[in-house]
Amino acid sequence: MAERTGRRGVPPQAASGGKRARVLAALLCGAAVLLPAGGGSWAQGVTDAHPFAMRSIDTISVRITNPTGDPAYDDRMVDNVRRAMGLFPGSAFSDDRMRFALAAVRRNPAVQSVDYDVLPSATGGVDLAVSFSLGDQAQPARGRGMAVSGDPGDFPLIVDHNGTMLRFKLDALGLYYANNNAWYGRPDLMLSGNPMVEGRPSGRGYDDWTEAYLHYGVYGITPLSESLSLYGGLSAITSGSFGQELFTDETRSYTFFEDAYVGIVGGGVDARGNRLAFNVTAGRQRFTLSNGFLIANTAANGGERAALQANARWASDFLALAQISYNDTKFEAFYLDPDELPILDTKTRILGLNLETRPLSGLSLGTSYLSVPRSDSRYFGPTGTVVGTREGAGALRRTPQLPAEPGGQRRPVLRGRDRPADQPQFRHGRPRRLGRAGLQPARGALVADRQLSRVLFLGRRPRHLDL
Repeated sequence: MAERTGRRGVPPQAASGGKRARVLAALLCGAAVLLPAGGGSWAQGVTDAHPFAMRSIDTISVRITNPTGDPAYDDRMVDNVRRAMGLFPGSAFSDDRMRFALAAVRRNPAVQSVDYDVLPSATGGVDLAVSFSLGDQAQPARGRGMAVSGDPGDFPLIVDHNGTMLRFKLDALGLYYANNNAWYGRPDLMLSGNPMVEGRPSGRGYDDWTEAYLHYGVYGITPLSESLSLYGGLSAITSGSFGQELFTDETRSYTFFEDAYVGIVGGGVDARGNRLAFNVTAGRQRFTLSNGFLIANTAANGGERAALQANARWASDFLALAQISYNDTKFEAFYLDPDELPILDTKTRILGLNLETRPLSGLSLGTSYLSVPRSDSRYFGPTGTVVGTREGAGALRRTPQLPAEPGGQRRPVLRGRDRPADQPQFRHGRPRRLGRAGLQPARGALVADRQLSRVLFLGRRPRHLDL
């Protein structure tokens, strides 16, 4: 029998094999065409084929090609560019990293263009020269602001001239919030004894409410010398809640100071481009430790202050802060008195030290030490007995203690028949005192646990901590 053949007398198996060979050849030809462009770009992106790649940066210079005539403003713009780039002497040069750094500089609306040159240095590294030009939004020689131009369009900037800047702040937020079967539909059990409850809390069914706040104030800075400036801020917040909230159905509003602080900031850049900066400040203001893992919000919201979900307030009652940074390394020491709700005030105070550095691009390392010199907050064991307090860095005592009597002596917690009649009972993990009105809950705490902590942070360096 004659063998069956395919097209042009070729056996089917041979025809199939030839087709696969032609497809493979076409793919290889396409790859050969694409590789010189795509493959070369990929290789350069991975290995950074710049002739000075990975050489140490010896010096960094930054200059404005079209200065405004306001030296203080020009110096501020140069420092903004340095901080946006995040490059300092000793870093390894990378063309790819420079492109990312310049992209960060271009996000400044006052910068019109930016470029750089890199040359070999006498020590075998490279000298980096960055130049940028200012656009239409740059500072005019006579300054800016409503007080200078008389133009209401300059609002909220009041004045910006010769290093002195005064700006009005106005933030507004409205929020609509809703819950269905809040507290698992059993607020009587979930909120029993909670001092936040006023009137009727949310519960079974659908509840909704609205919140709003207005934050208004003035902030400014003025030079004391060529490398030293005085700054400060004063503001207030008016907040309100309307409708059935989580803890209450009472409509209320509250107005109080938010920021009220002063500070001194200064520093300079040496001939090589190393940047030294320091900051000392005190007063009512917001503080976040590193990326917020240990300390984020230093104020409480809700209760009589309203705006529970909008989280309007962030400033602590008092913050004393000293910071010093050298290039990518920063050290700070602080004393913090959080702004707790009056009905839940634990009188907690925090002392802390924090050290952060950035050894590699995209990698931040830090360590923090926190101590609690004072706190009325207590810890309870599984049986409801007090097992320790936050005071004294939160060290747990072996024998549970009660607050000192007027004579200065502390009484141990006694149980069963030995317990005096005036000593608190502990049920379900909550202290309760006997009185004429029956059992009443002692005050609790909503602030976060602030025990002695040593924490290693890994992650991106947060911008809001730059001095």
